[in-house]
Amino acid sequence: MSSFRQSALVPFSSAQMYSLVNDIELYPEFLPWCSRAKIIENSESQVNAELTVSKGPFTYNFSTTNLLVPNKSIDLKLLKGPFKFFRGHWVFNDDSRGCFVRLSIDYEASTPLLRMALSMASGAVVDSLIKSFVTRAHEKY
Repeated sequence: MSSFRQSALVPFSSAQMYSLVNDIELYPEFLPWCSRAKIIENSESQVNAELTVSKGPFTYNFSTTNLLVPNKSIDLKLLKGPFKFFRGHWVFNDDSRGCFVRLSIDYEASTPLLRMALSMASGAVVDSLIKSFVTRAHEKY
């Protein structure tokens, strides 16, 4: 299993950062590797969404259930996709200087080809995640 952790202190509130992360359908506008995002089901406490991830010659679709604690956290659990296991966790904590954002992702690829693709691209993708959201926050707020 592979794991990634990333965090950043940003000059925005937890409500603002939570809102950006939860606005899934806009991901293709600012996440360079996300070519499509679709909400399947939406409620106050949960969002089911499907993403299409494209990096180089590789394109994969996967869907998650996102359990929401407004302005505090978003837990992602795999519904379907090319993973044996996939889980993610966003946490948003207000700080006197803004918001401390943390992202953790744990996954295991289901095929050797996906393992190879992820080993080549996942570091760059995960590294770009929070940076992309922070850039988007600067544009929006």
